[in-house]
Amino acid sequence: MTIEHIETLIIGGGQAGLTMSHRLSQRGRPHLVVERHRIAERWRTERWDGLRFQFPNWSVQLPDFPFRHDDPDGFTTSAAIVDFITAYAAHIAAPVRCGVEVTALRDGDAGFVAETSQGSIAANHVVIATGPYQRAVVPDLPIDGTTFQIHASRYRGPAQLPKAPFWSWAPARRARRSPRNCCARAAASISVSASIAACPGAIAATISSAGSS
Repeated sequence: MTIEHIETLIIGGGQAGLTMSHRLSQRGRPHLVVERHRIAERWRTERWDGLRFQFPNWSVQLPDFPFRHDDPDGFTTSAAIVDFITAYAAHIAAPVRCGVEVTALRDGDAGFVAETSQGSIAANHVVIATGPYQRAVVPDLPIDGTTFQIHASRYRGPAQLPKAPFWSWAPARRARRSPRNCCARAAASISVSASIAACPGAIAATISSAGSS
């Protein structure tokens, strides 16, 4: 069976993989970028709707491709970051092959062989640009009707959180008086160090850190 061969294989079509592609192209080195979904997929589907980029606009840039903005001290949206990364891929003409998932990586005769959803690819060099957190770690909490769990990559907004009928319990009157107490019975665990308190009256959800690896 014929195996496709490339000098350098880059796994991941986000900002890191595209930056590596740009640098290799500048040096005239043949390479291929494979992405299991779409360019910047994590920014498309694994971020909550209201997320803003963690650094101010003046600091956002990719090699030879500045981020266009009119508010240097503002924090841009996830959608704008997707557009920025997608535009960067087009600007550098990155050889990206989307919809190709790498399922295994093994030693080959002259480097490595990547097993993918579209066949095997041999490469002298492999760059893994997938990011450090690939498997969700969710704490093993008892699911007894009072605990709601969701991983950060699946959280989109407060509408996903269940409505807890605090007013039907004896402590409800105390909860309504004290915002600190109104999160007593509804918790959502996701893998970010953040706390979201949405307490209209006595309904609340706490998003606590669960960790990822």
